Amino acid sequence: MILSIATDKPSISSCSSPEQNKTNKKRFITKTTIAKNILNQNNKNLNNNNNNLNIVKDKINRQNLIANIHHEKNLFTKTISFNYQHDLNDEILNSSECSKISENLSDLSKIDIKTILDILYTKFKKTKYYTEASINTLIAMNPFRDHPELYSEKIMDFYTNSKNDLDPDSTPAHIYKHAATAWQIITKQNIKQLKKFELKNQTILVSGDSGSGKTRSINFIIQYYSYITPVTLRSIQIKNILLNTNQILESFGNARTLLNDNSSRFGKYIKLFFNSNRHELVSAKLITYLLEKTRSVNTRLEDNIENFNFHIFYQLLFGSSESDRAKYYLDRKLLKKYSSEGDLQLEYFYKQKFNQLKQSFQLIDLNLEEIFPLISGIAHLNCCLFEDLSEFKITTETKDHLINASRLFQFDLNDLNNYLLIHELRITNCKNDLIKKPCNLNQIKMRKNCLIKLIYNELFKYLVKSINKKLDFRPESNENNYIGLLDIYGFESIHGANSLEQLCINYANEKLQKIFVDSYFKLNKFEYEMEFPEEIFQIDYNDNLPLLNLIESSKNSLFCLLNEQSILKSHDHSINENQILLKLNQIFAKSDLIYEPRINCKNEFFIRHYAGVVVYKADSLITKNTDHIPDDLIKFLSKSKNDFLRDHVLGDYVRKVSCSSHKKLTVLSKFKKNLDTLILDLTKTNILYVRCIKPNYDLKSDYFNFELVKNQLESCGIISLLNLSKRGFIHKFLYQHFAYKFFSMIFLAYKKDKEITKSARLMLKQSNFKNICSMILSLVDRGDREYKIGVNKIFLKENLLKILENNLETSQNRAAALIQAKWKGHRDRKMYLYTLNSIFKIQTWWKKQVIKCRKNTELKSINSYMDNITTSSQRSSKSYTSSLCLINSTCESISFDDLSSINSSNFRIELDVTERKLIFEKQ
Repeated sequence: MILSIATDKPSISSCSSPEQNKTNKKRFITKTTIAKNILNQNNKNLNNNNNNLNIVKDKINRQNLIANIHHEKNLFTKTISFNYQHDLNDEILNSSECSKISENLSDLSKIDIKTILDILYTKFKKTKYYTEASINTLIAMNPFRDHPELYSEKIMDFYTNSKNDLDPDSTPAHIYKHAATAWQIITKQNIKQLKKFELKNQTILVSGDSGSGKTRSINFIIQYYSYITPVTLRSIQIKNILLNTNQILESFGNARTLLNDNSSRFGKYIKLFFNSNRHELVSAKLITYLLEKTRSVNTRLEDNIENFNFHIFYQLLFGSSESDRAKYYLDRKLLKKYSSEGDLQLEYFYKQKFNQLKQSFQLIDLNLEEIFPLISGIAHLNCCLFEDLSEFKITTETKDHLINASRLFQFDLNDLNNYLLIHELRITNCKNDLIKKPCNLNQIKMRKNCLIKLIYNELFKYLVKSINKKLDFRPESNENNYIGLLDIYGFESIHGANSLEQLCINYANEKLQKIFVDSYFKLNKFEYEMEFPEEIFQIDYNDNLPLLNLIESSKNSLFCLLNEQSILKSHDHSINENQILLKLNQIFAKSDLIYEPRINCKNEFFIRHYAGVVVYKADSLITKNTDHIPDDLIKFLSKSKNDFLRDHVLGDYVRKVSCSSHKKLTVLSKFKKNLDTLILDLTKTNILYVRCIKPNYDLKSDYFNFELVKNQLESCGIISLLNLSKRGFIHKFLYQHFAYKFFSMIFLAYKKDKEITKSARLMLKQSNFKNICSMILSLVDRGDREYKIGVNKIFLKENLLKILENNLETSQNRAAALIQAKWKGHRDRKMYLYTLNSIFKIQTWWKKQVIKCRKNTELKSINSYMDNITTSSQRSSKSYTSSLCLINSTCESISFDDLSSINSSNFRIELDVTERKLIFEKQ
């Protein structure tokens, strides 16, 4: 009898209970699922890497494309995705209004003033206020109203990442795009192949007429850099100081004028220092130039709007609380003398600015209780009016102002009266040989104004010094890369009121215009002549060097004449200032740049500036240039009981004047010295220009004055620049610079030709840069009209450089993709083999457990079967044979020891491997 207890299919459930089968099956599925999940996760990672290849493929020469942007207000970090960037790009670029307007004027096939004006007018009406004149010159129209949507964080994010993902030429013009260009040059200075070349720092030079929006543009640039730079504790402090202390500079350095409600009356140069490794903002420095301190002596408006004082006086008068007004003696009389109907309408505005000013003072740890009394004291001194002093009588109103001023400055009232009314004359070198003489009305006014101007000017210097101290500028910071932001006075021509201040302002603009002319026109022509001696290049441009020579250079220049007369005036006060006109007529008789009108009844002379003819008043010109300080003023100031005024505000000035080697300079001499230092700094940097344009005189947001805009475009050289950009080779490279920059294009083009690539490497090793340049240019079939090879440099036109840079970017992207593909293939294959090996180990272990389980189950079944047979055999004496079927795994794994372990006293047990049976034979 043959009994079969095995199934046809190998199964773990053949000899087990249903519950046990279910448990074992669940364990087997769990182990297998783990292995499958590892493989699936790896495949998923591979798919994700392939999908993100376009995002990360240019990590070699670019910053990480997923930028960590710090929100200045909330101090948090967010990630900008590229789908968002593309959506915003489509939102801006696909606009039907913007697509029809050229973003770069140099791309126009026809360049004339009418075409440019039409484009600017069309964009102005469609609230598109920025237009590129060339690769580094931006035209910025002043909209005369706020557009928060144009300067939001969304726009900042767009221009921060547009250079990494979009075509720069198709990106709309914007002040943020210009700032991003300077930032990218700074952040790419540590590329290995460019280390051997001298790369300069960057300066964004913002220029334009008064009221054209220069200060506004500088503020936008600072906000942009504060938003995009990496976030550190130090950088956060610097950003907060720069952004918040700007209100201090505006309050103490800006004023209303005929042309602008918020005109900068000083020059400002901000240096932002970034470390060379992580490009973090590590330090900053603020430099100021020529505060128009004569404005601090102005009081109420009468016939001339130029009588406006600095903003701080109106903010203090209108913004102070009742307790502060009592504390600083801001009574109704003072308010009436400084105010007009227009000021009363701006009372809410002044209060708002005053509250912002208080917060800014707290940021740099300045005590308001020390500064505001000085401003109030100056206001009271300005209101002191002296009439007939033959009997040394002072009006009651003036006496009240003097009492309040003495309290605020902490002077003794008698000392203040004596300084204003009595002049001390030294007759010998002996200190005690002094005589006291009553002052006339002009002398009293002069001495009062000297006191006011000195205190206000030194207070402004102290504020700038405090800001720099908080910025913690250190000399070692000069070793870092920096971006300079220059905001300097706009060109000014005030009808009937041009004096020494306007002369200095317009002279500074002439110097800056010369840099612009030199960098774009004159140097290009000179280089062409040096590089191509056999060719003739004719470039038309307006050179203002002849005028600058007449103003500053020769011994018979205008500045030398004014300084000479000022020195004479300081020793002999009887000299008539109108005599300057006679000297001018003698020296500049044959010049058409500086001249006197034939019929001159108003003591005027003319200067033909690059921006037009300006009429200057000769009255008080020499007096302002002398900037006379009475000898007894320092002695008087030392009597003040105000420690802050005496030691902190005036301390540096007193120490400098007390120095025996101190040489007194005229205003023009000091200004020229500071300006020469600034020009020297600018020439050591790459300059990006922002030409601010004022669309109208009336500060209207919807009015475009074609004649005014035309004059500004011509005066700042934009038209000549566009002609040069279109006709000339504006891009130039040294051979070695060009060869190193575009060398990778050779390997991309001849990657299958090893002989050419080997030859190129050999030429590079032998410094044969000229042949390498020719080889690179041969890859772009554009003809020799697009480039010229000179003696030491190679010159390119704009179109050819765009093609080369696009090809270079393509080669870099392909190289990056190839490197990443090889690395990812190596990494993923290693991971795959590791995973596969793990799966094999898991399966092997599990099979062993299954076999062991089956073996134990079969043996138990055999023993049970043997027990049954034994019981049956004991009842019968006959011999018979029985068999038990086994599965393959059990049959192969049963050994002789397993058979001997079975109870076989009455049976002969035999294993039939072929038939997969155990045969039991009763003996």
